[in-house]
Amino acid sequence: MTDAIQGISTQQVVDVCFLENTALGSCGAITRDDGGLITNITRFPINLAEKIVEGVDVEASYSLAENFSLHANATFYLKNFSESIFNPRTDSVGEVSGFGVPDVKANVSANYASGPYSGSLTARYVSDGVISNNYIECTAGCPAPTSEHPTINKNGIPSRTYLDGSLKYEFGIGDSEGEVFVAVRNMLDRDPPNMSSSYFYYMGLFSSNYDFFGRTFRVGVRFKI
Repeated sequence: MTDAIQGISTQQVVDVCFLENTALGSCGAITRDDGGLITNITRFPINLAEKIVEGVDVEASYSLAENFSLHANATFYLKNFSESIFNPRTDSVGEVSGFGVPDVKANVSANYASGPYSGSLTARYVSDGVISNNYIECTAGCPAPTSEHPTINKNGIPSRTYLDGSLKYEFGIGDSEGEVFVAVRNMLDRDPPNMSSSYFYYMGLFSSNYDFFGRTFRVGVRFKI
């Protein structure tokens, strides 16, 4: 994807105007006085970023019996690049601490049904990764850190597997059909992995790769009239 929208700072509005002249329209956001000095800068999203995502999806199903089946799907991420004139191209595959993607995400589920009863058990897997591909992990004899490649004593993040389950009972009332269900997400109540960080918040809570609510329940009744 090219010309993706990116928010920029007031300084970057000036930089874009200097670097790209009027091609991106940022010079029109700068107001100057009669002497040429800047008196006002208007910030706005601008189409200047690029996003490249590549991966392979695999899916398979198998029925062991008429009422018992297995289903699996996995995504293998190959590229997850983002780039703009302010940020060099970086690949966030394997960065599982924030908005990056893991190398592998997979779901495996087993489904069983007997008469009005049915249930499923699902395992969700997120492969291990790092906080940042730009970090240099070391504890002694570290190279001189830079703004693009800082050093850190622990960059690795372990993998996570979550277990979900659900049960359902179908019934009829006259000409109507209904069902009662209960679903449990993250049955083992696993926390997001601990992550080293220079920030004061728990980084695992800000990654879409992990469950940060812990074990959750849903109970309900549905009717079809």
